[in-house]
Amino acid sequence: MFKIRIINEITQFFDRSVYRKLVESTNKSKQAVYQVFRLNN
Repeated sequence: MFKIRIINEITQFFDRSVYRKLVESTNKSKQAVYQVFRLNN
């Protein structure tokens, strides 16, 4: 039971950090695409 709780906390922490990195990278790529789109038009 205790082991499962530790694993759950680790996975939640890992998911959060990975999710944050994903969101940041998608935001950066969206901004880059938007800038290219604006330059082309």
